[in-house]
Amino acid sequence: MTQQNTIIVGIGASAGGIQALKGFFSQVQDAADMAFVIVTHLSPTRESHLHEVISHFTTLPVEVIEHGASARAGIVHVMPEHVCLSISDGHFRLLQSDPKKSQRKPIDFFFRALAVDQEEK
Repeated sequence: MTQQNTIIVGIGASAGGIQALKGFFSQVQDAADMAFVIVTHLSPTRESHLHEVISHFTTLPVEVIEHGASARAGIVHVMPEHVCLSISDGHFRLLQSDPKKSQRKPIDFFFRALAVDQEEK
């Protein structure tokens, strides 16, 4: 499957969304053409272990996103802590979040970037 044919599925969750993620990934059977991207509202002061938690709910490989990496089909991509996530041409961009801002909206930020990047897909 070429990267151009990959469907990028954005998933936003708050700290209380673990059960919903478990329910979702327990039902995913065939993800050969889908790349899953999990973006969460995490406290900027907390370390994330979400990638480890998600790996217990799915047989798909789970990876913490690195700057410049491609969204790849058959992978669950998890946003790392302390950044804002964007995407351009199917490649992830990690942007430094501003710790002085009291209200971060990483899910909204990523979904806007995903819509622009993937258009009708």
